[in-house]
Order: sequence, then C-alpha cells, then structure tokens
Amino acid sequence: MKKTTLLLFVLCLISQVAQAEPAAQYTIDLARSFSKDIFDLNGVPYLSPMVEAVNATSNARFYSSAYVPRRVDKPYFKVSINSMAGMVKKSQQSYAPQVPADSLSLEKLSRYGTINLNIFDPSKTTFTISDTAGLINYLFKTLLFDGIKSGKITTPSRASTILGSESAALTLDNAVLQELMQ
Repeated sequence: MKKTTLLLFVLCLISQVAQAEPAAQYTIDLARSFSKDIFDLNGVPYLSPMVEAVNATSNARFYSSAYVPRRVDKPYFKVSINSMAGMVKKSQQSYAPQVPADSLSLEKLSRYGTINLNIFDPSKTTFTISDTAGLINYLFKTLLFDGIKSGKITTPSRASTILGSESAALTLDNAVLQELMQ
C-alpha cells in the first residue's frame, strides 16, 4: 500500500513538473516581451539626457594636447590635473512615462492565431493560437488600455530621467486587474 501511494505521489509530481515547464516558458517569454515593450517606450527618454551630457562634456578635458616631439633627448612625463563639468537642463531631468497599452481589435488579435468565423453558428467560431506568449502579452496590454481609459489605472504625468530626482511610481493593484479581466 505504501509503495502504491509513493508511486502515485511521484507520478503526480512528475506530471505537475511536466505541465509547469511550458507555463514557465510562457512566463519567461511574456516577461521578455513586456519588458521590451516598457523599454522601447521609456528607455530612450530615460537615458538620452545622460548620453547628451556625456557627449557634450567628454571632450572637454580628456583631450588637451596632441603634441609629439620629433626627437626626445630623455624621456619625460607630463602630470596634470583636469576637470570637467556638465550642466543638465531642467527639461532633461524628467520625461512623460508611458505604459504599453493597446486596444482590442480582431486585426491585432489575428497576429497571434487564426480566427475561424462561423457566420451561421457563432458558437462554433474558433481561435487557433500560434503565439501563446504574444497573445498573453497583447491581452495584458488590452487590460492596461481599458484600465487607463476607465481611469482605474493612472500613470504618472512626469518621471525622473537618469539625471533627475523626481519621485514617481505606477501601481498596478491586483484587485483592479481582476476587475478588468472580468
């Protein structure tokens, strides 16, 4: 009896691990896709002030002289103390953050599968999924779109760039997301 129970337990555990593996892969793909969407919308405005400041100031003291004597009687060393400073405009200290959100449409939905419409019996309409992680990401973006449109999700109007110091946050409440899903 104990061997049978143990065997059933091991089989159940193996089946759970086997089922969890594809779900884990979808989670990884979803995290990558959603992170890319967030970075595409916010990465450039967040980092561009630093790139501009570094480019503007990098040549200020790194380069001071290109003099190379034709003939050197004895080796010499040049020691100098250099500094540089860059100013950051107020407009470069913040940006308008964006959340990846998208409206629901059949055209966009068809990117992630095939819709087989049955106009005579709509209950027999089917959807065959070809990109599960992409579909989940798209549906999550539609939830965010609906939440923003209804005012249940609010995005901060301004957020700090890498050179700023404003404090801003976006909070996604589980209860709001559950309500939007229903």
